[in-house]
Amino acid sequence: MSRGLGDVYKRQVVALAMLPGRRIAEVAERQFEAATGRSLEIGGKISPSLYPVLGVRIADVSVANANWAGQDPLFEAEGLSVGVNLRPLLSGRIEIDEIRLEAPVARLAVSPEGQANWQISSAPRSETSDRELPPISISVVKFQDATVTYDNRMAGLKYHLEDVDSNLRLSNDGSSLRLAGILNGTPIEVKGEASSPAALLGGDVSDFTLHGKIAQSTFVFDGSLDLNPFAIRTSALVEGGSVTRLARVLANVKLDLPATLLDEPKFSGAVTYAEDGVIYLRNGYLRAGPNEVALDADYRPGKTRPRLSARVSSGRIDLSDLAGNPTASASMQSSAGWSKDRIDVSMLGLLDAEVRLDLAGLSLGRIDVGRLDATFNLDRSRLVSKIHEMNLYGGRIDGQAVVNARNGLSLGGDLRATGLALQPLLIDLAE
Repeated sequence: MSRGLGDVYKRQVVALAMLPGRRIAEVAERQFEAATGRSLEIGGKISPSLYPVLGVRIADVSVANANWAGQDPLFEAEGLSVGVNLRPLLSGRIEIDEIRLEAPVARLAVSPEGQANWQISSAPRSETSDRELPPISISVVKFQDATVTYDNRMAGLKYHLEDVDSNLRLSNDGSSLRLAGILNGTPIEVKGEASSPAALLGGDVSDFTLHGKIAQSTFVFDGSLDLNPFAIRTSALVEGGSVTRLARVLANVKLDLPATLLDEPKFSGAVTYAEDGVIYLRNGYLRAGPNEVALDADYRPGKTRPRLSARVSSGRIDLSDLAGNPTASASMQSSAGWSKDRIDVSMLGLLDAEVRLDLAGLSLGRIDVGRLDATFNLDRSRLVSKIHEMNLYGGRIDGQAVVNARNGLSLGGDLRATGLALQPLLIDLAE
C-alpha cells in the first residue's frame, strides 16, 4: 500500500474517534439494514478508543428477528467491544484482535416449512460495493454469560443453552472453539475445530470436528458443515453415561426402565441433516446394557406429523430385566382384577412410521422367542403389526394385529399359530 493510502486510513481512524457516538450508531444501523434487510438497533452509548487499544464499545445492541419468528430480537447483547490492531490498519489491512460480547442472547428458530430465522438476505450489489475492500481478519471472539435458544418447529425440537462462556479463535488455517454452559439443565462442555471459517461465513462448506461431554456421556462428530442453508454430514460417536439421562436432556423424555437395560450406552453411525430438515442415519450401531442393534433410519418432518422409516436388526435381545421392574411390579400388585383406568394411546398420533424388525431371538424373562421378523406400520394413529415369522415353544406364529386409535380405541387381528407346545406356554404365562 502507498503512503498516501496509509495516510487516508490514519485520518479515518482519527475522524472515527472524533465522531459523536449517536452519529456512528445511525451510520451503522443504516448500513446493516441495507446489507441484510434486518434492522440493527443500538440503544446505548458508543465509546470509541485510541489507546491502549484501538476500537469501540457499543452498549445495548440488538438485531431484529424474522417476521414469522416472533417479536423478540434474533440477537441482543448488553455490550459489544471490538479491538483492532493499529499497525496493520495503517498498511490497509483490518486485523480485529478481539470481539467480546457481554451477556448476549441468540434466539434461533426453524419454521414448520424449514426456514431458518438466521438466514439473512443479501442486498443487491451497488457500484460502491464492487470497489476493492481491505482484507479483514478476526483473531478471537469471546462470549460471556451467553444464552442460546433453539426452536425447531419442523422437527419438534427445543433446546435452551445458558450460562455460556466461550472462546472462538479464527485464522486463515482454521478455527477452534471452547464452550461451557448448561443445556436443558445439564452441564455441557464442547471443543471444536473448523478447517475453513471463511468458507462457512461466505456460504460454502467447511470440514469440522466437535467433541465434548454432556450428562456423563462423551461425544465426537467429524464431518462437514454448511450454515446457509443449514446442513450437516458427519460421523457420530456417543458413549458412556446413561440413556435415561441423555433422553431427558436431549429429547425431554422420561424413560422408566431398568438401569441394566440403559447403562453404558454407545451409538455410532453416519448422520446427515439436510436443508429440508430430513435426518438420515446410515450404518447405525446402538448398544444399551447387554443389547446391541444395527439400524438405518430416515426422519422426515411433515405438516401434520413427522414420519420415521427404519430397519432394525440384531442378534438375541435380552429384556428379561423388564419382568423384575419394580415400577411395573408395584403397579400390577396395587389392585385386584382388571384395571379400570383409561387406556391412553394418544402417543400413536405423534408420528407416522414404518419399521422393519429382524431379531435372532428375544428373551422376556420366562418367555423366550426365537427368530422374530416383523413390520410395524403406523399411519394416522392406526398401528398395524405384521408378523412375518415368530418362532417360540417349538412352533411358529404369523399374521397381523391392529391397534386403531383414530376414533376411540379398537383392537383386531388375524394371527395363526402352528406347532406350539401349549402346556409350557400356558405355565409360563400363568407365572
